[in-house]
Amino acid sequence: MKRSGFSLLEILIVVAVIGVFASITIVSGSRIMKGQDELAAVSIMKQSLATATTAASSRGKALELIYQSAKLDLQEVDSGKIVRTFDLPKQTSLNVSNGTFLTFSEAGRIDPASLTNLPNPFLMTVQGKKYQLTISLIGEVKAEAIP
Repeated sequence: MKRSGFSLLEILIVVAVIGVFASITIVSGSRIMKGQDELAAVSIMKQSLATATTAASSRGKALELIYQSAKLDLQEVDSGKIVRTFDLPKQTSLNVSNGTFLTFSEAGRIDPASLTNLPNPFLMTVQGKKYQLTISLIGEVKAEAIP
């Protein structure tokens, strides 16, 4: 008599192999996602400063960049109106107090006094990994990973 189908042992082996592959994929995926959060945080910082310099120049108004735990708010100095909000990835922090940390002039440049008030070094921490940020008067950001 001819037997068709799979035995219970064969099915269990296939399920075990699939389980091993799934666990490897999940571990690799979480490492990739962590790396993406780090890149996203640095990118958001660069984007927020570029937007702030452009917005201050185009509006002809002084703006402030305000840090509040999980986000950055770009706000007009005169009216207090929020121009834009940038959400930071989870577990991201800056080594500045909550509140205004950079001011942008009507010409679209960062106020030199607000730059000198930044901590030295100015750090961003993303999921335990630290980046030293260097900011120019025109809003360019250089980020270096600290080992």
